Amino acid sequence: MTDFALRAALRRTLLDNGVPPAHVDEVVDLSLHAADRAAATLLDVISRAGDARVATCALGVASSVLRGKLDTLDTAQQQFAREQGVPVRRAHVTVAA
Repeated sequence: MTDFALRAALRRTLLDNGVPPAHVDEVVDLSLHAADRAAATLLDVISRAGDARVATCALGVASSVLRGKLDTLDTAQQQFAREQGVPVRRAHVTVAA
């Protein structure tokens, strides 16, 4: 999926889920930038391994730990939104390579 197609799909999903049009582009920009920075940082750190086998193992462990941390952040974000009276809607985004 191209960057343009991903942005368009995210915009549609956000609009369909009630995000005000005035905020959609900022949400998309911040979301994709944060995800890109997180992935780049993960790969940068893993690339410092002295051996490809170590890097492969470390990437698997880091990915697993990161999924747990992201789940915790997701739960906290939903709770905060509810406390602030912000409607919580779920959308699953799949990015094809």
